[in-house]
Amino acid sequence: MRIPGLTVLEVVDKVKKSVYTKAKQVAHVQTPAVYDQSMGTFYFSRISKEDLAFKKRQQQLALQRQQAEQQARLQAEQARLARLRQQMQAEKEQIQAEKEQMQAEMERLNRLRHKQQQDVQQPHSSQPESERSQACRKFYEIYDICYKAGINKTSKSCDILSTRIAIELDIKDMEMKQKLGLFCGMSCNEAVKKNVKESYSDFNRKYCNK
Repeated sequence: MRIPGLTVLEVVDKVKKSVYTKAKQVAHVQTPAVYDQSMGTFYFSRISKEDLAFKKRQQQLALQRQQAEQQARLQAEQARLARLRQQMQAEKEQIQAEKEQMQAEMERLNRLRHKQQQDVQQPHSSQPESERSQACRKFYEIYDICYKAGINKTSKSCDILSTRIAIELDIKDMEMKQKLGLFCGMSCNEAVKKNVKESYSDFNRKYCNK
């Protein structure tokens, strides 16, 4: 590109000024490249209304996608919290049911103790059972009750039963209450571990005939 009467640098400066002028008219800034040689090619582009509308539409779609993702994350978190609340409610109901069952077992044990006292006060038969055998049979009844209390339960439930017996059983001898509590907890855990319940003869041979 040549302009008579102008040097190469003057031509380049003139072209640059023309480029900036055109750029302001089309709202698009474009800086021409400067070459060592005296020839060059310059391009000018105008952003069409269609391109502006397309770009704006793309920005709107991107914003909508972002909002949709945020909404999806919020809904997922709400669903997770709802499931957690349901699980906690179910566990609370299970604990309450186990407490009620433990209370029922405590009442049965108290009834058993009263029955033992009544049996002791009754006259002996002509062929009375030995005191050792009577005690063993009563302990086996306690074993049977506590074992059944542990079926489909957890060790934690057995610990609760053991503690409540040691505290609430209507016996004045504290040492005996604690021993009964430990014995009942052990029997309950036998069921938790799914061990086969001992028969009375096995129980008698294992615990009573020593």
